[in-house]
Amino acid sequence: MESRCDAEDAVTQDEREEARRKLEEMILPFEAARARGSHVDGWLRSMRKQMGADAGELAGKMGVQRKEIFRLELMEKRERIGMGKLRRAADALGCELVYGFVPREGMLSELARRHRAEHKKALRLRLLKKKMAAPRAPGTIGGAEALRRAAAKVLGRLGIRVAGGG
Repeated sequence: MESRCDAEDAVTQDEREEARRKLEEMILPFEAARARGSHVDGWLRSMRKQMGADAGELAGKMGVQRKEIFRLELMEKRERIGMGKLRRAADALGCELVYGFVPREGMLSELARRHRAEHKKALRLRLLKKKMAAPRAPGTIGGAEALRRAAAKVLGRLGIRVAGGG
């Protein structure tokens, strides 16, 4: 039976590139918002004030007490608010809650390329550890010499040359 991860890995390179291109387009507005900096008061408070809505008015639309609005604003500022509560507040303000991830640096394709390279490196290191732990047949090279040769081989594949490496 094919697992979910196997099915995701079966995606073709063209499909992956098309999905990445679409994500990069969707991320553009988030990158612009990130470049401007975060809202010191938080989105909820900033939007409420910008719309001229006082806490009592928003509380009435949300069906909560006025003090709950201040608590929600504080929770958002402390990064302790749930998506559901933010969505309810956005709805009450006549807004849509938009949620996304934006790479800290560069484009999504660059981030994905770096991730794949790091993943390959980690897999090679795991393979090296597995080979080193495997029992050796009598008469084969073992111990420190085998470790040195295996490490030099893996490091060589990663583009790192070791003096006297095999």
